[in-house]
Amino acid sequence: MTMKLDPNMAITALLAVLLLSAAACSDRNAQARLAMTAADSLMTADPQAALDTLMTIDSTDAAGLPRADRALYTLLRTEAEYKCYMPVAGNTTISEAVDYYRRKGPEDRLARALTMQGAVLSESGDPDGAMLAYKEAEPLLEQSGDLEQLGLLHSHIGALYKASTVNDSAALTRYYKAMECFEKAELHERQMSTHLSIATMLFILDSSDKAVPHLEKGLSMAEALHDTLNMLSAYSLYAFKEQSTGNLAQIAKRAEQLYEEISVPSLIEEDIINSINYCGVELFMNAGIQDSALLFLNCIRMRDEVDSLSYYTAMARLYEKEDNTKKATECLRAANDITLQILKEGYDSQLIEVEKKYDNDILSEKLKVSRNRITALTVLVLLAVAVSIIIYLVSKNKARKRELILRNAVNDLQSLRAELLSKQDETTRLHSRLHDTEASMEHLKKQIETEAKKHNQEAEELKNLRESFVSQATSNQELLTLNGKMLGMTKTLADICYIYEGSPNMPGKVEEAVKSILSDEDTLNNILGKMLELTYPGFMTGLSKEYPSLNDSDRKLIVLTCCGFSSNTASVILGISVQNLNARKYRIARKMGIDGRISSFMKKKLSEYSAPIIKLA
Repeated sequence: MTMKLDPNMAITALLAVLLLSAAACSDRNAQARLAMTAADSLMTADPQAALDTLMTIDSTDAAGLPRADRALYTLLRTEAEYKCYMPVAGNTTISEAVDYYRRKGPEDRLARALTMQGAVLSESGDPDGAMLAYKEAEPLLEQSGDLEQLGLLHSHIGALYKASTVNDSAALTRYYKAMECFEKAELHERQMSTHLSIATMLFILDSSDKAVPHLEKGLSMAEALHDTLNMLSAYSLYAFKEQSTGNLAQIAKRAEQLYEEISVPSLIEEDIINSINYCGVELFMNAGIQDSALLFLNCIRMRDEVDSLSYYTAMARLYEKEDNTKKATECLRAANDITLQILKEGYDSQLIEVEKKYDNDILSEKLKVSRNRITALTVLVLLAVAVSIIIYLVSKNKARKRELILRNAVNDLQSLRAELLSKQDETTRLHSRLHDTEASMEHLKKQIETEAKKHNQEAEELKNLRESFVSQATSNQELLTLNGKMLGMTKTLADICYIYEGSPNMPGKVEEAVKSILSDEDTLNNILGKMLELTYPGFMTGLSKEYPSLNDSDRKLIVLTCCGFSSNTASVILGISVQNLNARKYRIARKMGIDGRISSFMKKKLSEYSAPIIKLA
């Protein structure tokens, strides 16, 4: 029976081979889109579940998403982290999402991205930039009718006004607008938080009679929802306004009981319980009940240097009230040591952050600017010290002149001697500060030398990367040549089918043409080697080093297996029977020490393979 060969089949087979590698990437993108859709639907009801869903997307896959999907991923990830009370100050990619939605739309996502950009800028210490982002988002949210997002925006703006300390009434107005939005949308958790925010502002504005109803409402809603964080926040507000030591003790007891029920307290919850204890320390200390103040002080959770600083400062005040000057001085000395440690750690962490944030060129420029600023700040500090000394000496001289009228000559000589000793102390301190400044300059010099070394290393890495790109371009040219050969083979097969259609000689002609092309060893090696090398650069080189006993024939069969060719197809390409092919696979597996099938082993090996890349600092 004569068999007809459809010319389109050859083209279809070639396209299928070329699209195999793209299929895996498309599958990953589709899975990432499904995860983002699920996270978006969970964002309002369960932000933690939304964040957990987004965490299933690998960071490498996220970076390789199309621009639209990458912008949505950035927006959702920022929203989820912010709603889960995670810090977002270091998020620099939200601005890319804002730029994308500003150019491409839609406006509702632009409004959400601007709101998150405002939150990031606010946490980063840029209230002006945050306010600009919020103001741009406000008309878009009003037009979209998204009550939850609009209410959150009013809350964010209210928080900015509250932080300014001069716009308390404007902050209160924004919180009332947020409450109106949340009530219309029937968002009870948002209403609860807003009640507590309004109560806080009213306490600041000395309107306790208006604040108490909001505080009671917020606490009752938190208890109904069993929201421990907002319950503790309400107790903290009660403690802040309370003037009775008895009532404060009851509030602190209820807060402590609630805190003990939390299996894993968060940092915010620890801060709140500490603030309640600090309120107890202040109230009992002012009331002269030192024992109770000390009891509250010992209930404070000591988590870091800031807590230790607050503890020693409060202890110093307690000792001062007890006229124990020695203990008070020891506590103040410990507090000063902790302050210096905090300043040192902050300085070190700032340097580390600068090193991570900028590339070499920008970092060099920033270091120049920083050096100039440090010099200017040093001069300003020295000037400030000099002015302070002058002011101090002037005020002291004025007081001394008033005393000279009442003192006799002996007291005058003693005063002059005390002044001389004071100047000597000031000179000693100035010498000490000068020595510290010289040490700082020497440290900065070493840092600059270190950055110069990093610059040379990165220049070498850029050179290697350029050579890699040149090599890649050469490989791409070879693949274009190979593609031309394959298209030529397709045309030859099509011509044979057209000329010998219906003829018994057609299968033989087709077989001769295919063998003549596949018998070209260079062409076959390019088909196999280049396809695998482009998909998994350096894989075969590494495999040959790991298994040096493999010969060229073994490696050719391994490449066919890695490219996904079936046993029948591989046997035709190699010109051997399927039985011989399977026997060769068995022998290769034994060489490599593999117990199972070589195809399964190579599939696992490829899935775990990560091509070496050149990393830049």
